[in-house]
Amino acid sequence: EVVLYIDLFCYYNKYMLRLQLILSTALILIGHIVGSFFDVYQKLFWYDMPMHFLGGFWITSVIIYFLTIHPRHTLFHETPWKNIIISFGGAMIISISWEFFEMFLSYFQNNLSCYFIGPKNRYVDTMLDLGFDMLGALFASLVLLKRNK
Repeated sequence: EVVLYIDLFCYYNKYMLRLQLILSTALILIGHIVGSFFDVYQKLFWYDMPMHFLGGFWITSVIIYFLTIHPRHTLFHETPWKNIIISFGGAMIISISWEFFEMFLSYFQNNLSCYFIGPKNRYVDTMLDLGFDMLGALFASLVLLKRNK
C-alpha cells in the first residue's frame, strides 16, 4: 500500500510539474512574441521584469522535472531545503550565464558601449533581470517545497 501511495504521489507531482512547464512555456512564448513584434520591450521599461520572473520559474521547473523523472535515481533528497538549494542554484547559474550571453551579444554587435553608458543603465537592467530571475526561481522552488510536504 505504501509503495502504491508513493507511486501515485510521484505521478501526481510529475503531472502537475508537466502542466506547470507547459503553462509557463506558453506564457513566456506569447509574452516574448508580443514584446518583440509590438516593441513592448522598448515602450514599457518594466515589460522584461515579468518575463524574467517567468524565465526563472521555468528554468527551475525544468531542473526539478529532469531531476525527478526517475524517483529511484534522483539527485533530490529527503530534506526539502536541499532540493530548493539544488534547483534554485541551478537556475541562478543559467540566469547568470544568460546575462553574460547578452553582454557578449552586444559586444559582437559593436554595441558594448550601451552596457556602460546611455539612456538605460545596463548595470541596473542586468541586476533587475537577475533579481526577477531569482524571484521566479525561488517561487518555483517554494512551490516544490509546498507540494512535497
